Amino acid sequence: MTLQINHESDEPYFVLCDRWNESKYGTTSEESCNMRLIEYLKTKYLVHDSFETYGELIDYMYENRYVIFSQEASFRFMLVKREYVFADRYFALRHNGVIKFQKLWKKYYSDKLIRCKNVRRLMMRQITGKKIR
Repeated sequence: MTLQINHESDEPYFVLCDRWNESKYGTTSEESCNMRLIEYLKTKYLVHDSFETYGELIDYMYENRYVIFSQEASFRFMLVKREYVFADRYFALRHNGVIKFQKLWKKYYSDKLIRCKNVRRLMMRQITGKKIR
């Protein structure tokens, strides 16, 4: 079992991937005895296809839209940092930039709504028609 990085650039790109599952993707005789390894592999994303540009992704989705989504509901398109080979399988490291940005945006607007719904501010707006900063 070796770890080998495939992509040299650090730019994120899209892949079609699925969570690794023992019953779906199988194990070797050595791996079937090691339950810690199987539990570890269940947390990883197995790569089925990778796309360098957004145009390639759109073309693939247009050509295979019925095949991908009708056969397997667990397949997903993800933005990843890089791929690596572990136990003769290609796995991906997920890029969390978009997820972090969504959390930051959600927190900002939830805090903003709490300030806007403050009773003192609501009363002042009702009386004067202006917002308190």
